[in-house]
Amino acid sequence: MRTMSASSRFGKISLTELTIQLGLLVGIVMGDFNLTVLHTNDVHARVEQTNKYSANCSESGVVADKCYGGVARRYTAIKDIRGNHSNVLLLDAGDQFQGTVWFTYYNGLEASHFMNRLGYDAMAMGNHDFDNGPSGLLSPFLKNASFPVLSCNINFSSYPEIKALISANTIVNLTDGSVGIIGYTTPDTAILVNPNKITNITFNDILPCVRQSVKELKDQGINKIIALGHSGYPYSQEVAKIPGVDIVIDGHSHTLLYNGDGPSNEKITGPYPTEVAQSDGGVALVFQAFAYGKYLGMAEVTFDDEGRVKNWSGNPILLDKAWKQDPEILKEVEEWRVPLITYTNIKIGESYVVLKGDKQHCRSEECNLGNLLTDAVWYRHLRPPTDTQWSTVRIVLWNGGSIKVSLNKGPLTVGNMMEVFPFRDEMDLAWITGATLEHVLEHSVTAINPEDPPGRFLHFSGLRVVYDLSQPEGSRVAEVSVVCLACDVPDYRPLEPNATYPILTNSYLLGGGDGYAVLRDNILKRELIDAAIVDALVSYVKTRSPIYPGLEGRITFKRHQPESGDGDKPVCVRSTNGAAITNVQLNLMASLVFCLLTDDTLLKII
Repeated sequence: MRTMSASSRFGKISLTELTIQLGLLVGIVMGDFNLTVLHTNDVHARVEQTNKYSANCSESGVVADKCYGGVARRYTAIKDIRGNHSNVLLLDAGDQFQGTVWFTYYNGLEASHFMNRLGYDAMAMGNHDFDNGPSGLLSPFLKNASFPVLSCNINFSSYPEIKALISANTIVNLTDGSVGIIGYTTPDTAILVNPNKITNITFNDILPCVRQSVKELKDQGINKIIALGHSGYPYSQEVAKIPGVDIVIDGHSHTLLYNGDGPSNEKITGPYPTEVAQSDGGVALVFQAFAYGKYLGMAEVTFDDEGRVKNWSGNPILLDKAWKQDPEILKEVEEWRVPLITYTNIKIGESYVVLKGDKQHCRSEECNLGNLLTDAVWYRHLRPPTDTQWSTVRIVLWNGGSIKVSLNKGPLTVGNMMEVFPFRDEMDLAWITGATLEHVLEHSVTAINPEDPPGRFLHFSGLRVVYDLSQPEGSRVAEVSVVCLACDVPDYRPLEPNATYPILTNSYLLGGGDGYAVLRDNILKRELIDAAIVDALVSYVKTRSPIYPGLEGRITFKRHQPESGDGDKPVCVRSTNGAAITNVQLNLMASLVFCLLTDDTLLKII
């Protein structure tokens, strides 16, 4: 029998040899696995398209085609990419809940419905996904989700029905292979959520459970692994160091990772992806795509036949006018929106000024929406004066992280108030000492981070506070003045450590939320008022409209200046946005302070 041969520039080889060599070549090519990962994080109930600040897109914005995101536009992009790529995953890194009237009204049913319609493959639990407690998580969300919901580090043993619906990890079988996905959730959920809402739920460390899930997936023959979680950009890089983890899709910090110039107004924090070296010589890739569904992350990753990351590319896609809203999904959005119109479109008043509620302002400095909210709570509980006091309310404290959106000047509706403060926490009255109050104010300015300001930063009525951030944590409260209730004309007096002060705040903070254990553990007396915050806002705006809240010097920060000639060390205090506060008596035992012009910044010299 004659063996057939084929010619090449290297001479003649047998057909058998050619077949073997071609097989090896094909094996090399076939060994590569190309994966496309589409991802979102921190959508926060943005079902409809938004403006560039992720608030409602106005009618003029719609007409000018200057709207972003929304599930209908996102679906158009997803459908297009799925039609042009194989092995496509669609993942969400948590915090679908909370942020607009859609969640307030539908309680998560809107999230499960539209995530089902868009075809999500998996979702990690975020901290805000617990805002309605276990029952609010179970129904309507978990019971209606057709995709795996993941978190490896939460112990739901006390809630067997929830435990049965949340997994540590899952395997998704794609056209050319399988991918393992591990979920995780920030342990800070224990302090970020109202403690009363997460009773008997334990949030454990992330890294041990991710390592365990990697082992479980490897034991099942899976060598391409994604960690899908909600911990924030810095910590996600720690997760990426775990050998066996190839990709980390993260959320929580609302971080935009991007290559090149940013396409919109968000600050770029790092490259997309951020590469993280592992101890075994491997590399893992960290991805995040801002928040609110404004972007759709798109990562293209090639693995070799042993599951090692080989090549990668991609960038978040800005979901702007280039992506038209899918008509079928848009029709569903409009149908679901009908009940909201009656619910939210009741006009309650008007604002003559922009109401600033973005996290960069309200989580690190005085903001006018924080002043409005605390004044509204004060006004709601103002009672007729007694023989000795003109008010029964003395201090209102509120955490900046609870303020969720900014509002344009113009008409205000019930829906606007629900967007500003979508939580359902009640207002309660508590009595604490001046010393405890000072510790509470110290906690307000711990871990200040301009890149990702924490929600614990407090706004207040009835207080004037001067902070000195040059001092170590725990020693940053320079001055505290409290409104005088026994004065014929209200003014501010220095805080007395041994005096008892009644404060109005939300049940979240009184329960130790945002790390306020010092408040929770030192309440002398507590009175449950059980009143909704939104009701207070609506009532206040109705009564006071038109409103025009401004910055009043309730919160100021010291700036140190060189030693003066007479040996005194003057300290300058300015509003955190640089604006002057004229005729404000920062220390009522001293004389009035006035503004000086220094380096184009209006300052106060004490």
